[in-house]
Amino acid sequence: MWSQETIEKVKKRLQSLRFTDIKIKAMYEYLFLGGPFIDDAEYYRFVVINFKKGNNKPILKFLSELFHDSFILEIENHYVLFYKEQQIDDIKNLMLSVMEDFSLPFRVFVSSKVSSSNPNNFYLLFKSYCDFLDKDYYAFSSNKELIFEVFQHDRERIKELRPVILNNCYQDHQIVLIVKALINNDLNISQAANEIYLHRNTVNNKIELVYQETQLNIKHFTDVLAMYLLTLDK
Repeated sequence: MWSQETIEKVKKRLQSLRFTDIKIKAMYEYLFLGGPFIDDAEYYRFVVINFKKGNNKPILKFLSELFHDSFILEIENHYVLFYKEQQIDDIKNLMLSVMEDFSLPFRVFVSSKVSSSNPNNFYLLFKSYCDFLDKDYYAFSSNKELIFEVFQHDRERIKELRPVILNNCYQDHQIVLIVKALINNDLNISQAANEIYLHRNTVNNKIELVYQETQLNIKHFTDVLAMYLLTLDK
């Protein structure tokens, strides 16, 4: 878990927060000090932002306004924006556009939905990002890039990340069959459905479920490959 040094820094930061920073204070306590989640929501999402240089305040302000009802924590020299709204389509191009508009390079990792039932879920994702994706050539990264990097370098970590990323897909064995069938049939949904004796609509519904839970669009080859690696030997 978090180092004692990180926890001590969080405690000092909590002392400096304003009385009005209720959500920020509650989130720090939830993630680092064993406090309850900030409300009764089952899930949240987050974006890790790492600036190379320059004045980052305008970008942080813009992103806070872009993501409704969001707030930003500073964790181990990274800014982490937390929000709870639904996934934003084409978020990669959105982030790359922000970089271009502000002429300030930075790196981002965009999570899918994360269960609030255990603060360790955030720890695993955040630490995995720092260990494997916090590199200059990853201007933008998400679960897909994370899975590829972790699978290549740390198979045991994949096992830990599997339930965190899969969420409600974790116990769905049909999805494992669908992923393999899509690969076997060059992503042809009808042929994949016939191979595993499922209705095409069932397969489409499962594909949509995977996207909502993991941010992986398994109609695309790199995404279905990432999903295959994530569920390998499950």
